[in-house]
Amino acid sequence: TGPLDAGAIVEAIQASETGEAAGAKSGRPVFVRSGESIQAAINAAPAGATVFVRPGVYAEALTITKPLQLVGLGGPDELERL
Repeated sequence: TGPLDAGAIVEAIQASETGEAAGAKSGRPVFVRSGESIQAAINAAPAGATVFVRPGVYAEALTITKPLQLVGLGGPDELERL
């Protein structure tokens, strides 16, 4: 998969924060909030999706069996690729 487009990331974050959180089946980015399961988001996301993980503590082991991007959102001005 190619590099993430910064404009697309900002647009996806804004959509998430306005209550338009991504539906995994719609092809939109998928967001995981603290208290939610990253694995559940991975399982629900279609191949090629981007799963954005908001800051928090996630005590789980992940299994990824399809192509996707997993991106950690570290803070307002920081993105960390996982």
